[in-house]
Amino acid sequence: MNAKATPGADGFPVWRNNPWNVPPKVRKKNMKLVHLCMLITVAALAAACAKRPDDIAAVPMDTASYETMSCRSLAVEETRITADLNTLSAAQESAADSDALGVFLLGIPWSSMSGNDKETLISVAKGRLDAIDMVQASKSCG
Repeated sequence: MNAKATPGADGFPVWRNNPWNVPPKVRKKNMKLVHLCMLITVAALAAACAKRPDDIAAVPMDTASYETMSCRSLAVEETRITADLNTLSAAQESAADSDALGVFLLGIPWSSMSGNDKETLISVAKGRLDAIDMVQASKSCG
């Protein structure tokens, strides 16, 4: 591409085939900046998406509230929390799928922005299950 400037009516250079009348080197530099901004925006949107339930870590929980419980009570509590965790995980999967679709179509992680992200509740439930497992192991529950 041969970019040559010709003097315009006002004496300033006019670049052929250049609707912005910007020298080619400057335009190329500006396009790199635009691409960098687009990349940062996409990365930020991807980071805002809801995580998959398997990628959510457990929050460490204190075992004191479970140490006074019998092995049978611990098993009942574990079953209840596991059922809650399964429900939360299904909702989180749905939120992650919606976020992926929203980012693809609109550039917006819709579920995370509308409060459908259950990451905190899942991490607490996983932490409670870990605490129950530690107490069951210390009591030698079968």
